[in-house]
Amino acid sequence: RVAFQPYSQQQIQCIIRSRLEDLQGYSGGSLFDKQAVEYVARKVAAVSGDVRRALELCRRGAEIACEQCQSKTTTTAESENAMDEVKVTIKHIDGAIKEMFGASHMKLLEALPELDKIVLGFLTLELRKTGTVETLMESLVTRARRTLSVLPNKDALKDPQIAEIGNSVTQLSRMKLIIAEPAVKHRHRKIALNIPADDITYTIGTKGGEELQWMHKLLKS
Repeated sequence: RVAFQPYSQQQIQCIIRSRLEDLQGYSGGSLFDKQAVEYVARKVAAVSGDVRRALELCRRGAEIACEQCQSKTTTTAESENAMDEVKVTIKHIDGAIKEMFGASHMKLLEALPELDKIVLGFLTLELRKTGTVETLMESLVTRARRTLSVLPNKDALKDPQIAEIGNSVTQLSRMKLIIAEPAVKHRHRKIALNIPADDITYTIGTKGGEELQWMHKLLKS
C-alpha cells in the first residue's frame, strides 16, 4: 500500500475541477456550482485531505441532483431536457455528506468512550505508517507509547497497558468496528480496521471535543 499525504483545500478544488472538465460535454463551471466545489474541498480538507472521499461526495451529490430533477418531470422528453440543466449545489453536496456520515457505524463511533476513540486513532496511525491492513496488539501498544511519550500534557496516558488497550480492542471488535483475533493471543493478537479510516478521523475531529484535538492533528499529519 502507498500512503499519500493529505491534500489541501486548494489542491482538492483543482483536482475536482480538472475531473469535471474531463467530462464530455461539460466544463467544471457548468455542472457544479463553484461554491459546491469549494464546500466539498473545505469539508474534506478539514477532516482528512483524502481526495478520493471528495470525489465520492461529488459523485453522490451529482446523483442526488439528478434524482431530484427527474422526480419533478412527468415525461421522458421533459426528463431529458431537465437533465441538461442539472446544477449541483451546496445543498446536494450537504445531502451527500449527511448520507456518508450518517451510517450506523458513524453513530457507534460518535458514542464511543474517549479511550476507544484513542485506540482507533492509534490503530489508524499504525496501519498508515506501516502500509499494512493489519497489525499486532504489541505493535499497537508500542505505537501508542512512543507517540504519547513525545506529546506534552498527556501524563495520564503516557504508559498504556496491553490489558487496558486489549479490553478496548475486544469491545470494538464486538461492535464490528474492527476485526480482531481472540484475546487469548495477547500481544500477538492480529487487529484490522473494519470501517474506513477517514470515518475515524472525521469522528475524532468533529465529535471528539477539545480533549482529542491532539489525536485529530496526528491523523491529519
